[in-house]
Amino acid sequence: MVSDSLYFIKKKRIILSRLIVVLITAIFLFTDHSWKDEFYHFIIFQSIGGFLVAFCILGRLWSALYIAGNKTKNLITEGPYSMVRNPLYFFSFFGAIGLGLTTENLLILCLIVVLFMIYYPFVIIGEEKRLIEVHGDEFLNYMKHVPRFIPNFFKLKEPEFYNVNIKKYKIAFVDAMGFFAIYICVQIVNILHAAKIMPTFFSIPKCFF
Repeated sequence: MVSDSLYFIKKKRIILSRLIVVLITAIFLFTDHSWKDEFYHFIIFQSIGGFLVAFCILGRLWSALYIAGNKTKNLITEGPYSMVRNPLYFFSFFGAIGLGLTTENLLILCLIVVLFMIYYPFVIIGEEKRLIEVHGDEFLNYMKHVPRFIPNFFKLKEPEFYNVNIKKYKIAFVDAMGFFAIYICVQIVNILHAAKIMPTFFSIPKCFF
């Protein structure tokens, strides 16, 4: 049963991702919050959300230095990969939460967390199975000493020098900047909602807060 689920996720990953993005986008465009103390909530959501998005971008750029051009082909165990096996997903998770917070829409935030928790474990497990096939005992030993998702910062080790595939890193850089682009789009929509230029069909009740 688990194998079937992994196979489905692997084959339908792009389609599922697009459907999820469309659903969240539709909710964001046509709903709004209903609390009255807007400035207080604005400061909290935007400050924490903006910090998490920046944390995500910097973390993904750091991870890309080591993994760009090496994914699956070479087993990377230095830098962020020395303290957690999936740093890109770790940083992306916080980036997704940050974007959810900046929408100031609690339904979207909840959906992002739930969907991430349901979807990405299958992706991670699928990738680990492929890495075991490629690297065998070397990766199994790596799995025993480095946590899957929660970093152990005491294990961090970085080389003094490291070769980087510049061409692949540029692609990874653009991917990381995608979070910033989405952040800007979210801010534009927030402004349009606040100015009543973009209509909303219902508000998320304050009881969700």
